[in-house]
Amino acid sequence: MPLKKEYVTTIDEFLQNPDITDDTDATAGDIILFTEAVFEGYYPKSTYEGDRRILAKVLKESYGKLKGQHTFSLEVLDSDGYDPLPKGTKIRRLGRNVYRKDFYMLPLATQEQREEKHQRKEKANQRKYYNWLSEADGYLDELYIEFNLNERYKLLNKARYKLDKVYKHYNELDEGLKDLYQRINSKYNELKNEF
Repeated sequence: MPLKKEYVTTIDEFLQNPDITDDTDATAGDIILFTEAVFEGYYPKSTYEGDRRILAKVLKESYGKLKGQHTFSLEVLDSDGYDPLPKGTKIRRLGRNVYRKDFYMLPLATQEQREEKHQRKEKANQRKYYNWLSEADGYLDELYIEFNLNERYKLLNKARYKLDKVYKHYNELDEGLKDLYQRINSKYNELKNEF
């Protein structure tokens, strides 16, 4: 008789479960398995020591207010590889690091929980794009008070960099952000032509 999904507590049990998927849509309540690199020392002089697998229950996940980075709060159920973590340890990991290598998920969360997560992600992305546009606009405003030509070019390049970041996601912008992008991009072009 197979174990119920909720009772998976070891990596071996997890890997034998027919319900696991490599879908990168984890949310609170799911059980996940991922591999992370382990380093000794501190950046930039750290050295790669090996990989560690972590089987964990997702306790909470959120999107940062400023950059919209996806972060997981996890409880370790099992771990192996280099310097394995003890069972019961609570850890936090960025989503991009969790999903990076050999990610698998046992979906236990409801569809409503996933939809709510997707709505939070969309709001976080819109906030991030707004912040980038605000930064670009701020750099352009500084051009009115900066007289050093070198510094003016730096500010112009910083503004262009932020505008280009937003443009890569232009189709994801809501209508208000599209209008804001167009206004700030026009302002950029006008100021650029003054050089």
